[in-house]
Amino acid sequence: MAALLASLLTGCGPQFVDHGSDVRSAGLTDTAYVAADGVRLPAQRYAPEGEPRAIVLALHSFGDFGLAFEQVGPALAARGFAVVAPDQRGFGQSPAFGRWWGHDVMVADAVTLAGLLRDEFGDLPVILLGESMGGAVAMLAATPAGADAVILAAPAVRAELPHRWAWDVGFRTAATVVPWYTREVDHGEATLTEVARDRLADDPRVLREVRADTYWGLLRLANAASALPAGRLPRTLLLFGDEDSVVPDVSLCELASRLGNDSASWVYPGGGHRLMQEPAGLATLDSMVAWIEDPSAAAPSEAHTRVEAYCPG
Repeated sequence: MAALLASLLTGCGPQFVDHGSDVRSAGLTDTAYVAADGVRLPAQRYAPEGEPRAIVLALHSFGDFGLAFEQVGPALAARGFAVVAPDQRGFGQSPAFGRWWGHDVMVADAVTLAGLLRDEFGDLPVILLGESMGGAVAMLAATPAGADAVILAAPAVRAELPHRWAWDVGFRTAATVVPWYTREVDHGEATLTEVARDRLADDPRVLREVRADTYWGLLRLANAASALPAGRLPRTLLLFGDEDSVVPDVSLCELASRLGNDSASWVYPGGGHRLMQEPAGLATLDSMVAWIEDPSAAAPSEAHTRVEAYCPG
């Protein structure tokens, strides 16, 4: 009996993927990013007709994959930006689908990708665009990547969340005792475009069940992003909807309060969680481009709710 119990306990604990040792130099092709440990991550690429004015590295949300930017990518390319949107580890067509690799290696991928894009395009500004989970990765990668600007669409943050410690204990316990336990992921959001709704409903590359240890890994990423010291981010555009039911508004407001003077926060009335896949967000791309060029650019009328009014105090 003691031997059986010991065997069971030995098998418990979060079962994150070991990314292994570096075996080669990282590289970027027309269709994929190949990391130094040999892992191949498919990447969507959207190129402008002429010389690009800047580079956008787009990082998708939890459960999604690089095609999350199938509307934003071409729209930004039409405005002169070169856009690269990889599948992050554990998502889309990457290895170990549905498993958590650890946020350190996810951040390292983003930093390496930014460097490879600079090598490819020369000394152009690099903008990190992150949605939800991708926003948290972008926050942690921005400084080591030397990003010139960051656009965060409802980034995964958890600061000021009431009883966060209790939630952490519960999810950490589940990840330790039953790491294989799965729950269905709900991707249904009425605010999404029809294109996004169809992909999230039907594409087999979308994660539909989440393991306990994978979800705990996501929470650890959000905790790390929330703990990022004030002033560590380059100039940042924070976007979120006042109907977001995923990231707590108290956490988004806390982040907004810590951004630098060249940063801005736009609150979308009626906006949901995946703003880069909603008509409201897509309609304000010209204003986002204007902000990239001039941080004093005013918020568009579609995002007219002032963050000071939405986040009193």
